[in-house]
Amino acid sequence: MDKTEITPEDITPQFNNETEKELFSQAQDGLAADSFLNSATGRMVIDRSQEEVDKISLELINAKIEDVKDLQMKAKIAVQALAWIADVVAKGEMAHQQLKEMNDGK
Repeated sequence: MDKTEITPEDITPQFNNETEKELFSQAQDGLAADSFLNSATGRMVIDRSQEEVDKISLELINAKIEDVKDLQMKAKIAVQALAWIADVVAKGEMAHQQLKEMNDGK
């Protein structure tokens, strides 16, 4: 007899409504973003972002007034990218909690 393994990707979840479907999607996105941040690539992105902000901070000390806005924008971009990922993680955690509460109420 041939055994076929079933993986989580093979299972299509059934949802009671669109809210539950959306929360599930947000929870999955949050897990994926968290996994990325904890991966070698994610840690590299975090480190490179922090290095960029540190470098820009030092440049700002001696910057000409006309260069300040450009340096500030570069720093904001480095910080904002990580903030977006952290936001996805936080929304995923909240969605997971909501799904758990919905399931506990059944």
